[in-house]
Amino acid sequence: MGTFCSIMSMMAKRVDGPVVILSMGGLFSSRPRDIADWSLDLFEFTATSGRVRRALNLKAKNAHRVFTKIRLHTGEVRDVHVLNQLESATVQSITYNSGCFTLLIFNATSFTHLTLSRRFQMQEWHTLLGRVVLPCLTSLALDTDTIDPGALRIFLLNHPTIHHLKYYGSTKESESSPLIDPPLAHLGLRTLDVAAYGTQSMGRLMRCLDTSPMLHKITFSFAASLSSANLAGLLLDLRRTSTRTNDVTLKLQILASGPEDMEDTFVAWVSRDEACDVATSLHCIRSLEIFSSVEVALSALPWLSLLPAVLDMRFELWSESPTWNSSQEWEDDVAKFLGQAHAALPHVPAVTASPQSSRHGG
Repeated sequence: MGTFCSIMSMMAKRVDGPVVILSMGGLFSSRPRDIADWSLDLFEFTATSGRVRRALNLKAKNAHRVFTKIRLHTGEVRDVHVLNQLESATVQSITYNSGCFTLLIFNATSFTHLTLSRRFQMQEWHTLLGRVVLPCLTSLALDTDTIDPGALRIFLLNHPTIHHLKYYGSTKESESSPLIDPPLAHLGLRTLDVAAYGTQSMGRLMRCLDTSPMLHKITFSFAASLSSANLAGLLLDLRRTSTRTNDVTLKLQILASGPEDMEDTFVAWVSRDEACDVATSLHCIRSLEIFSSVEVALSALPWLSLLPAVLDMRFELWSESPTWNSSQEWEDDVAKFLGQAHAALPHVPAVTASPQSSRHGG
């Protein structure tokens, strides 16, 4: 294995740039000269002395290690997931307008899910997306707002096997530009999740993929208190959803209230004319799942009653009140809510509710 690492190091040194590494543990980087010292027989991205090697062998017999350390191309040492198996390694030299780098992919045919994280930011990112091919990839998570929209579109085009896409809005700056440009009708996409954890997260992804023919489940996650920009984005996302011609399952995860400086609330929004108008246009929504507090769900019932075609509405509820001290109290409050929901939603054939102990959705 030492010879193998030395050969990879020599190949990487031909390029005057960093090594970008893609493994099941994520995306990270290294310096070409450091690869020769990796201990891949122990799934380590660091040099390992004899004593440490024996300790790791012993530890491996007794526990499954999750993390190892690597020195990035910047010199920073970071924890990364261990390389649990080594079936294949692909080395590719990539040259682009402003530089070059080496791409190293471990076990390309074993990838089923990938997260593009804000933790890894370098100028090679956009070029990388156009060169990576993971033939078994089915799930992609975007935990960054800095991906070039054109590069992301190319990546999605090259991976028609992706059926689940999730976007965690992470920016602290207000940004409403599309995440993919131009829009794409992705042939394999079935489920789309958008989580509004940033100032502006809603309204950036759904409009790019709303014509994907297989899309049938959409989840929007956001705090009960959120920015006006995100509420405007939610309105845009729901309007895009209303153009679907197939049956859609919609899930709304309305989490615990966000920062106190947020200027708006979902409860206030659902009573506004634009929110009511979009509700009446959602003929494609046949199944609706709501994760929220009892209090928010009660306030939203008039808006939910405007949905014209829902056949199945399921509530997963928690309470903002500290009085839920026993399972019996939970069940009593949920039963009371369910009675109110049935009265408000007489046209919905199936309405169910269950108590949840956590304020955080799954």
